[in-house]
Amino acid sequence: MIDKKAINLGLVLAACTIIFTLLTAIADFGMITFFVLVLVLFIVMAIILVKSTLKIKKENDGVITFMESFKYMATAVVISGIISTAFSILYFQLIDPTYAAKMIDKTLEWTSSMMQNSGVGDSAIEKQLTDIETDMTKQFAVTGQLISFLKSTAVWIIFAAIVSLIIKKEQTFQPKQNPIDQF
Repeated sequence: MIDKKAINLGLVLAACTIIFTLLTAIADFGMITFFVLVLVLFIVMAIILVKSTLKIKKENDGVITFMESFKYMATAVVISGIISTAFSILYFQLIDPTYAAKMIDKTLEWTSSMMQNSGVGDSAIEKQLTDIETDMTKQFAVTGQLISFLKSTAVWIIFAAIVSLIIKKEQTFQPKQNPIDQF
């Protein structure tokens, strides 16, 4: 029962990240807006994950063990990550291979502007921009996407463990009173 629910939750979380990816590809956001949207996506996904786990707890009369909670959230996170990563690879490599270049260019422009406004020297700016371009190019490659999957999954698994520790409530058994003890 919990596995099917975890799969459904994983699909919902994957849909959130896919919509985010498509939204950033279609709209021409500035870097600040992009970073705010990343934060909003994280918060929305965290809320969905926690609320759905609390719903499972409520359905079980307020009882959920650490392992039940953790397994539910971890399963959802891994499913979401696999689907989202597969979509990202497909999108970045086949559907819109120019997406990576556009994001890299936006990042380089924004970084250059910020550094120039801060009075950083041209040689330091050039080195920083070269490093950013190299790193981002690797991130958009298939291996970079797979590494990103592993890193983000690890973060979400830690989140799931922390939430599970907080919301767990073990079943407590109250022994029935012996009628003789009442006297």
